[in-house]
Amino acid sequence: MDVSSVAQALYRAHQERATGALRLLAHGRESRVLLRDGDVVGTELSCGHRTPVQSLLLAGRLDFGMLDGLWARGEAGALDPEVLESCEMDAQTAAGLQLLANVRSLAQQTGNAEWVVGEGEAAGQRLGGLIAVRAAFERETISGWVFRCSQVEDCAHWLLEEGEREFLARFESFAEVPVDATPSLIGLLRVLQYEGKIEALTDAEFLQIEEARRARDAEEAKRLEDEARRAREAEEARRRAEQAQRDREAAQARAAEEARLAEEARLAEEARLAEEARLAEEARLAEEARLAEEARLAEEARAAEESRLAEETRAAEEARLVAAARNADLLAEQSSEEARLAEEARLAEEARLAEEARLAEEARLAEEARVAEEARLAEEARLAEEARLAEEARVAEEAR
Repeated sequence: MDVSSVAQALYRAHQERATGALRLLAHGRESRVLLRDGDVVGTELSCGHRTPVQSLLLAGRLDFGMLDGLWARGEAGALDPEVLESCEMDAQTAAGLQLLANVRSLAQQTGNAEWVVGEGEAAGQRLGGLIAVRAAFERETISGWVFRCSQVEDCAHWLLEEGEREFLARFESFAEVPVDATPSLIGLLRVLQYEGKIEALTDAEFLQIEEARRARDAEEAKRLEDEARRAREAEEARRRAEQAQRDREAAQARAAEEARLAEEARLAEEARLAEEARLAEEARLAEEARLAEEARLAEEARAAEESRLAEETRAAEEARLVAAARNADLLAEQSSEEARLAEEARLAEEARLAEEARLAEEARLAEEARVAEEARLAEEARLAEEARLAEEARVAEEAR
């Protein structure tokens, strides 16, 4: 697989999240791609530079009618707000498409790419390293190759849309790239091939492998056919032996069946007679049981009526007793409430008197503490005065 030096360098920068500048010398001219943390932040192309209008045209966001209008106004190299509005995008999005178009243009140039660490400069637009790498690997078409992707999840890092997962799922077994595959999808296959995440074979290699597989399949089919033929012959012999055994067993079974049927007929007749006798006895017993049940039900109905009348009498008496008890409870509750209120008033009065006594005691103790404090301060003043006089006497004695 032919991979440009620019694509290889961008791949390494993305993997290493590198910051610096990628310089390409082609036809005596130098171009640069500025990177930061593996993302493209600017391009400086000496040839193949794409203008904003060209970028939108290549991205399919601008048609030739709009391009003719820009040429007529002399603005084919720049975008005005009216054009951006008609394209349903802002200036930042347009700048990102231009940066992507310049990366594609640079990747198509042949030359020697050189990586320079630390020469990267900040720019107003940033293109993700993954998108830049895929753009560098893009091709319009790819032929003469077949691809197989057995583990789609291993390729998830390089996917930009959910539809690309379905695209890779087509290559569960070796298959050619569909003719309607976009350059972006072709770039995806190429970067996955470069990274070793999918298998790729040339048509010649695939044809050689297929011919070898068909030869193995033919040998395997011949071996299976021989085994099947031998199995059929053994099966036929087994079936003939089994049929002879079945014929002997069938004759024995017919004789045994005839004897069994005769015995069953005799037993069936005996069972029929016994069943008729049993049914007659059951009918007699059922009639006796019916009469007994009717008598029991009549007795139960009489007892139930007597029980209902007794229950009604008992319920009426209970209701009377409950009413009398409720009246007695109401009187008791009223007396109890009056006693409770009197007790609460007594306790409140006692609490008030206790609080007044506590406050008087606290005032007395505070007065005693104040008198004691004044006595202590007077004593301290007296001692201080005595000490001062003693000091003055000592000083006078020393002076004398």
